[in-house]
Amino acid sequence: MGVRTMARLVLAALLLGVALYQAGVIKSPGARLQAATGAVLVVPPGAAPLPPASFVQRTALGLRARPPQAPEYNPSAAITAAAQRHPNGSGRIWYELAPSPRPPEALVVLLHGAGRNGLSMLEMWQDTARRSGLVLVAPDSRGQTWQHSAAEAEAILRAAADAGARYGIAPDRHFLFGHSDGAVMAQWLLAQDGRPWRAAAIHGGYASARNLAGQGAGRPFRIYLGTQDHLATVAGARASGTAMAAQGHPSDLVLIEDHTHWFYTIGPQIARHAWLWFVFQLAPAPAG
Repeated sequence: MGVRTMARLVLAALLLGVALYQAGVIKSPGARLQAATGAVLVVPPGAAPLPPASFVQRTALGLRARPPQAPEYNPSAAITAAAQRHPNGSGRIWYELAPSPRPPEALVVLLHGAGRNGLSMLEMWQDTARRSGLVLVAPDSRGQTWQHSAAEAEAILRAAADAGARYGIAPDRHFLFGHSDGAVMAQWLLAQDGRPWRAAAIHGGYASARNLAGQGAGRPFRIYLGTQDHLATVAGARASGTAMAAQGHPSDLVLIEDHTHWFYTIGPQIARHAWLWFVFQLAPAPAG
C-alpha cells in the first residue's frame, strides 16, 4: 500500500471518528450518564449503546447556530415541485421525497411544527436524504397542530407503511423526527407503543413528563435543544428525557450552545447529525 493511499485512509478514519463523536456515537472519557434511579455512571470512549433506563446530557460538537437575518421562512418552489403529494384521507395529505436512485437505506417520518406543513421538514432533510439514500415522509397535521389521538397516530402510521411498502423498507428501519409541536408528537408516538419506530430524535420541544405513560420501552430517544430556546427549557427537557429513560428508552439530551427555537437555518445540520445517530441504531447489538 502506497504512502498516499495510507494517508487517505488515516484521514478518512479521523473524519469518521469526528463525525461519530459529534453524533454522540463515540463519547468523551468524562461523559456522565444519569440513570433513571439517579445513579451517575461513567461512559468510556466508544462505549455504546446506552443501557436501558439511562439518560445522558451532553453539549453538541459541530452544531453551530446561525441567527436568521429575519425570522421568516416558507418552503421553496424547488421543494414544492420535488415533493410527491399523497392523499391521506379526510382531506389530509402527506409529502414524500425519495431523491436517491439507489435502494433506500431507511425511511424517516418528519413531523412539522405548529402552523407549518410537511414541506418545511422535507426542505431541512433533503440534502441528507440525497447523500444517504433516505425516503422522507412528511404528513400534514389535521389542523394547525398535532392531536395526540388514535386517529392522528393511525394517519402517520398509514403514510409510513404505504411508503415503506412501495420502496421495500422494512418497518424496523423506520425512524421519527419532529420539530417543536412535531417533536412532542413524535415523542408521544414513541412512548405510546414504540412500533414500528426504530428510534426517534426531536428538536425544540418535548412532551411533559407526566404525559408519557406508555409501552414503547427499548426504543432509543434523543432531544436536540438550543440553550437559548424561549419555548422549551433545559430543565424541562431533562425531566422529559429522564421520564423516557424510566420507561426503558435509552435517552439523551443534546444541547446546542446559543441556539434558539428557530429551526430553518440550522435544520440541515441537525438532520445530518440526527441521521448519523440513527445509523448507529441500525448497527447489530454486540455479542454478549
